[in-house]
Amino acid sequence: MHNECKRIWLYALVIEREARMQDYLIKSQISQAKLTMNELSVRFKRQSESISDKILNFIEVFHSISNKDMPEIEVIELSTIPRWVCADWNLYLEILSHIAQLAIKTSGKFGKIEISVSFFQLEAKADDAADKRANL
Repeated sequence: MHNECKRIWLYALVIEREARMQDYLIKSQISQAKLTMNELSVRFKRQSESISDKILNFIEVFHSISNKDMPEIEVIELSTIPRWVCADWNLYLEILSHIAQLAIKTSGKFGKIEISVSFFQLEAKADDAADKRANL
């Protein structure tokens, strides 16, 4: 009986992960359609966890019992990303899902995928724009 419960649990886990992946893909297609129609609205939110953890948790969707040819995936934070950074994390993950699928498809069973994330402050650009407006 224990083995039967374990088998059912593993099937449920595969179904849940496949459903999450399909959810990302469908939402991505909807976002693409909205972008094409100039109706895409971006909802900025602060991050609730580190970017690396968010990406690693997301990548778990791609691991499943049915996908044994999964390459090694490593997330590298090249610079400290402040907690106050805001982004549309749903849109970010929709884009990442397409990148991850392509990387997994092309890297194969023995490949390695490295995802590098970093933070660059754009204050200099904002100052340049303010200077240009002041000179007009």
